[in-house]
Amino acid sequence: MRGLRLLFAAVSLAGPCGCGLVGFDLSDYGGGDDGTLDGGGSGDVVALDGPGSGDGPQGADGAEDGGADAGGDTGGADVVQDVATDGRDARTDAPADAPVDAPVDATGTDTGTDTGTDSALPPCTIVAKKRVFVSSTTYGAAGLSLTTADMHCNDLALNQGIIEPSFKAWLSDETTSAGSRITHTTPASYVLMDVSSTLVACGWSELLALPHRHGIDRDESGALAPTTPSCGGATDRAVWTGTNADGSIVAGKTCASWTSGAGTAVMGLARSSDASWSTGCGAAACSGTGAIYCIEQ
Repeated sequence: MRGLRLLFAAVSLAGPCGCGLVGFDLSDYGGGDDGTLDGGGSGDVVALDGPGSGDGPQGADGAEDGGADAGGDTGGADVVQDVATDGRDARTDAPADAPVDAPVDATGTDTGTDTGTDSALPPCTIVAKKRVFVSSTTYGAAGLSLTTADMHCNDLALNQGIIEPSFKAWLSDETTSAGSRITHTTPASYVLMDVSSTLVACGWSELLALPHRHGIDRDESGALAPTTPSCGGATDRAVWTGTNADGSIVAGKTCASWTSGAGTAVMGLARSSDASWSTGCGAAACSGTGAIYCIEQ
């Protein structure tokens, strides 16, 4: 009878699912006269683990209070429950987080590097390219004249293999403005002489507006212009213009229509894309030297 009672106890501890199988050595029923499983004989409990992670002994109320559960059970049933719970969390969190995250992300700090293109300007389809450059050669103001400046531009372009170049200098004298003497077509895209044909302005109206998409800082060979000669303390190449950014004359600032080394003139700064590209130095000495801008017709 004692053997039958022990067998019944083993089945009871296993439960209906057989998850906690208990093994006994039934060859000796003489030990445990006190009716407990751990008697003095050899019929001790030798295993209390099922297919789960290992549950501890049951308490008096039948609840599992083993060390494994206290640290977080990893049994199959718990995994399924965790996955289901996590799925519900994800579905709940996503809609709640979205309205909060979006405004924060939208106002985040931009750590990107500016490539010289102003993102506020509309997209441009480059058509009918017109090349522009700042001269690699510098000239004195006296004796420059509009005609002479145009000749310099075409000579520089011809030296780069451009057949029958048609360039004019962005230069005004006291009677003729740069904007009125330069022939322009529509549509047209003004680009640098570098290998990438970097876009400066998407059309004539944009060339006269501000800002440009890129400074005219490349010479006729496509090389980056040096920062000398400079004017007004700027670390940039100074360019004779006598011209406002909109193409009009700056009266009294053309070295007497480029005939005198006395007085002052307006000069531009090659790396600038705002009004300074044409008027960066308002009182440059006519006794100095400067480059010229050349624009293809």
